Amino acid sequence: MLVFAEAFNSGHSILRTHSRTLRAVRKCFEVVGVCLPQGIDEAGRQVFDRTIELSRPDDIPACINQIRRLADTERPDVFYMPSVGMSAISIFMSNLRIAPLQIAGLGHPATTHSDCIDYVSVEEDYVGDPARFCERFLLLPKDGQPYAPSSFLGAIGARRPPDPDCTHIAIASSLLKLNAVLLEAVGEIRKRCRSPVHFHFMTSGGSQFEVFRLNAALESILPIGAYTITSCMPYRIYVNRLNDMDMFLSPFPFGNTNGIVDAFTVGLPGICKTGPEVFEWIDGAMFARASMPEWMVTETVEQPPSDSHPIAMSARRCARGCSASARWSAFSKAGRKCSARKCSIS
Repeated sequence: MLVFAEAFNSGHSILRTHSRTLRAVRKCFEVVGVCLPQGIDEAGRQVFDRTIELSRPDDIPACINQIRRLADTERPDVFYMPSVGMSAISIFMSNLRIAPLQIAGLGHPATTHSDCIDYVSVEEDYVGDPARFCERFLLLPKDGQPYAPSSFLGAIGARRPPDPDCTHIAIASSLLKLNAVLLEAVGEIRKRCRSPVHFHFMTSGGSQFEVFRLNAALESILPIGAYTITSCMPYRIYVNRLNDMDMFLSPFPFGNTNGIVDAFTVGLPGICKTGPEVFEWIDGAMFARASMPEWMVTETVEQPPSDSHPIAMSARRCARGCSASARWSAFSKAGRKCSARKCSIS
């Protein structure tokens, strides 16, 4: 099996979501990983039987030719990409035939719209609307692709004492996932919550200029002092900061698989939006695996005629349950382990 991994290092989500599956595949195949030099570290290399680094990573045609020549030499039975769409190389490779069987994972969850990808590998409860895919499904059982904890996790410190006067809401997201509809919903949440709320935008990716742009957008939606932006924190600090929150709001429409894993790891309840696309359906499926109440998953953000804003009302209900005390008994130490287990985290 020849695997092109766009990013596969200790700090990247794809190592967390796909490394265990690839280790298991080694029982049946010799698994050869092809990676960009800057995209893999020793932890990533240990997943494969062999790794081959692309020799001219800044030259996309050269990278594609190197992979094609490698396939001509190795003659793989299967070509697998854990994700398609985080680099131009994977998009080009998804439109080339280099093995009899070609499979894409949903590390970057969407159909490829390519005749050269035979299957997408996906757990049965993560599919969403099958009509959104052009590929056939290689269905894994529920929990068939367990996540590995980040090697940067470390010990989680004691949670700060709860703030009796304010509910602290985390939005842990890459800057790319933040958008006008989401920020509008954030403003609606603040308006409809009877007690004060403070939003903590824990962002990753992007440049400092994009953080400035986010701040400018928030200034038009939220009053000064109602939000905090923290950008690109070290993972251990970020998880402990998340542990101090009362609840979280998952970004939408592009959801937040790893952010949900992080939140559930520290026992944090939250709200998410689901939808027919796999990149939004997964959020609701993860909540279901963790036995979260159904009202914590909403299907719409629009304002219906009945003066109820689904996202805002769900967040208000969650905030009401969080602000009066530390956290729900379901998220005690035992509940935390149960939620993590149901989401395939160990």
